[in-house]
Amino acid sequence: MLVQYSLASAQSKFLLWRWTHDSQRFVAPLADSDRFGALLSTSIFEAHTRTSLLTREQIQEQWKSGVDQAKLFSFKSMTQEGLWLQAAERLTSMITQIIEFAKMLPGFMKFLQDDQIVLLKGGEKT
Repeated sequence: MLVQYSLASAQSKFLLWRWTHDSQRFVAPLADSDRFGALLSTSIFEAHTRTSLLTREQIQEQWKSGVDQAKLFSFKSMTQEGLWLQAAERLTSMITQIIEFAKMLPGFMKFLQDDQIVLLKGGEKT
């Protein structure tokens, strides 16, 4: 059985990797690894940019301003149920963002859904 994955751009198509069960090894015939690296980097950067909830400037501004004391006080005055609901909403948003990012990565959608889930869950350990 032969499994292979390719990354295509408008200019060219690269064979990224090939797995053969007969030989039990990876073969990576990348003739122009610099162009491939640039294409892959660009794809990852674009996926991140499209799925990021905040711009770099917004993150820097929030970092400079520090903790919002009014927001902190509102959290302290919330009920336990309210805190759980708030946390669940934020976590759901973050998980959705991570999934959308992964779906934009070259080749991710070609994996079986079970394999996609394993890859996403594996990222939590890094």
